[in-house]
Amino acid sequence: MKREAIILQKIIFIFISIITLSVIASCQRGAATLPADLATTTLPVATEKPTLTFTITSSPTITPAPTYTPTVTLTPTITPTPLPWARTVLNSGNARQLTLLTHWGYGSIQQEEKVGPDRILIKSTAGVYLFRESDKKMIAEYYGAIRFLGSPDKEKASIRFPDGSLLLIQLEDGNVIHSFPPLGDIPSYLSEKLDETQRADSLREALERTDLVFSPDSRFLACGYADFSIGVWNVETGELKAKLYSDLTGYSYPYQIMFIPDGTHLASMGGRLIYWSLENEKALWYINNAWGSLDIGLISPDFNVIGYSWYSASDNRYRIHLINSRDGSTIAKIGGVASQKPFSPDSKLFVTTLNGNINIDQVQPRYVRLRTLYTNLESAVAEFSEDGSKIIVNGGELVYSVPDFNLISEGSPSVKEDTPLPRNDSEEWLSLGFGWQPRGVIALPENQVYIWGGWNPIWRWNPLTRQMDWVSFSEGLLTAPVISSDGAKVAGCFMDRLEVWSFEKEAFTISTPCRKDSVLAFLPGTDILAIGRGEKITLFDILKGEKIQDFIFSDGYSVGWLDMSPGGKFFASGGSICGFGGCRGDIRLWQVDPPRGLSLIPEGSEKAVEDVVFTSDESEIIVAKGYVWLWNVMSGSQDGKLPLFGHKLAISPNDTLVAVSREGGEVSLVTMETRQIVGNIRITASDVIDLAFTPDGANLLILGNNGVLEVWGVQ
Repeated sequence: MKREAIILQKIIFIFISIITLSVIASCQRGAATLPADLATTTLPVATEKPTLTFTITSSPTITPAPTYTPTVTLTPTITPTPLPWARTVLNSGNARQLTLLTHWGYGSIQQEEKVGPDRILIKSTAGVYLFRESDKKMIAEYYGAIRFLGSPDKEKASIRFPDGSLLLIQLEDGNVIHSFPPLGDIPSYLSEKLDETQRADSLREALERTDLVFSPDSRFLACGYADFSIGVWNVETGELKAKLYSDLTGYSYPYQIMFIPDGTHLASMGGRLIYWSLENEKALWYINNAWGSLDIGLISPDFNVIGYSWYSASDNRYRIHLINSRDGSTIAKIGGVASQKPFSPDSKLFVTTLNGNINIDQVQPRYVRLRTLYTNLESAVAEFSEDGSKIIVNGGELVYSVPDFNLISEGSPSVKEDTPLPRNDSEEWLSLGFGWQPRGVIALPENQVYIWGGWNPIWRWNPLTRQMDWVSFSEGLLTAPVISSDGAKVAGCFMDRLEVWSFEKEAFTISTPCRKDSVLAFLPGTDILAIGRGEKITLFDILKGEKIQDFIFSDGYSVGWLDMSPGGKFFASGGSICGFGGCRGDIRLWQVDPPRGLSLIPEGSEKAVEDVVFTSDESEIIVAKGYVWLWNVMSGSQDGKLPLFGHKLAISPNDTLVAVSREGGEVSLVTMETRQIVGNIRITASDVIDLAFTPDGANLLILGNNGVLEVWGVQ
């Protein structure tokens, strides 16, 4: 044993030595020769950690995100002037008084459905919107709504909000017919350890997952609630018909709800299938471990049989569970797929298909497999004729007689195909303000604002005029395009070139190779475009299509991001690698003229950079790198940090306040003078995409991941 231990130690020593030599060799790999004026690009190691001089004080109370009030805005019009801008410049003394002044944006489309004659409902990340299909005119908007459902009669729709309330609207004009209050909240035993934000998120998640369904005759509306109950509303009177709750539901939400066409019963599923009586508001029976899909087509004409289907991974086939609705007993579990008319008119026979073959079963008064009809079809859909005398396969491709099940005719298939919906990212909806993948906000003098985003096309939207502009690049775009600081130009990267477009459709091409990991950035106030790839950053003159300068380094991470100073004198770059332990990264600072690298004393953290801003005089750089760190640009000295972790940053025009986004849609305001948090607010979105102060310093613009831009100021 001792000898084996010595051998093992030697093997480990040799293995570690090989790894060490490999790392040293990789660090000494060949690199391009640095110009003399770039000799300082390698960051020196700090010999002493700089002294931090800020004082941490208790954070002020967070101004909560505004709650969603279920209201409807009919026929929106262009925002009039003067706009609801604040005029009081933000400072450390009034930062606690920030309030939400207004919000703009329709978000990205998540669901689109034709719900009535000439009517379309759209659900986006911002709310629900009712449109006239013929001319795409918006009839009404329901900001903050999270779900919608059109009625079977195509005359009404239900709109759901994050607090559990419902609106019943008229599709003709968008007017509210009834408003239904929330019936249930998250039980205290599930929410007692949650803070306000976590509780709101849990409630929203529960309401997004619970079902919402009209009865087949459109007279009733049923919906699930966060307390595991089901509310059934009378659509005509607006009154509550039934509140269904039982301990049988356990901790499972009613993810599926189905009215029984007899008008007196309802079925729900959420881990358990429960059969309810609407008359006495009681659960009649239940089945454990019921997972799958409720389907009104699996209800027999006499209502004595109901069923649900599920996919069985064990034998790679779909199965149907048929149940006696009177007592909950199992009739049969059948392998195969059913059509929308699987029952015979007398409710005694049931037809399914499996691998192109047709199975006929007797399900009442007792279960018997009657016949399997073998065919040469690859797939089949079988149903009974209206009078029950025939079984029709694929719309008439095969027709069998009943009850002897003989083949009586063959013909051509006539299977109705679903009509595909328009693409959500089509220019048709883009032109109306539904911009997918929002990526930033631009605040310009005279309170001009753009929200921008997308890939190809890349778009910008002016919320004041509601004008949407976009640029479509050529095919083969490799990386995410970028926009200039004034919102006038965009650039995209291709295999053999760069394309630069103005929103007036003026185009420039620069012949230079790109890669999928290349990054682009415009130098503010100039016609210069920077491209970073690998260990090199190159500046190009857009108008001339010529290279201006290379900036090269030989250690650290490949370029993954670029951020420019407001006057275009400096820019920062860096890269990162992410793994199970999080993301590690670095930062470099460069001077444009004369071109050279500037040293930054390391702060001692390997965290990846999430955002960078410069002060207006370009003397300091503020970096979200775990904590929010500060450096002097010219000396490279580390000037301490702000007392919080941050993601997105913005600095006020007078350099007195820094806005820092945090987790959960929270934004903190920190004074540069004392490095203290002087204000906290929370937006309605779950996360912040971008921040910006208006040029007068009186308004803070916050773009959330729902695509909505919120304007905050002191009234």
